[in-house]
Amino acid sequence: MPNWRSCSCLDALGCGERCAYRAGDFADVPPGGDVYVLSRVLHDWDDERCREILRHCSRAMPDHADLLIVERVLPVDGSPSLATSWDLHMMCNVGGRERRANHYARLLGDAGLTPVDHSALPLGAGVMHARKAPVAEYAGASHRVSTAAGAEWSSMWDTTV
Repeated sequence: MPNWRSCSCLDALGCGERCAYRAGDFADVPPGGDVYVLSRVLHDWDDERCREILRHCSRAMPDHADLLIVERVLPVDGSPSLATSWDLHMMCNVGGRERRANHYARLLGDAGLTPVDHSALPLGAGVMHARKAPVAEYAGASHRVSTAAGAEWSSMWDTTV
């Protein structure tokens, strides 16, 4: 079910008429969208389930589509962070976890996605922007490959958070 509060916010900003709100679940992601948003979803799950969720998104996404992931990101240097407290909470209560940016980059790569950019949000959160990884031709078969962008992206994030 769409978050109707978010829908009304988009309507108030004058964007509502340009949007189609579709409900979906992790196993049945609606195809053909321009933007997909996972907000505070991945931290609920272990790595294998995250890969599965991201693969479902990747299969539904056209090549031009964007995936926006909103999560708290653990600091690389182990410094105190709200994300660290949430990490403990998620592990104890739902079996999920908070992750470092390079961990998210690996999960994205495993799902045929590549990190594009990120923006920091308050309270240790961030918006990670990903797209389908470029298609490479190898021995006559098409397959998705990750690029060095993932390493650059996670390094850039790690130094700014």
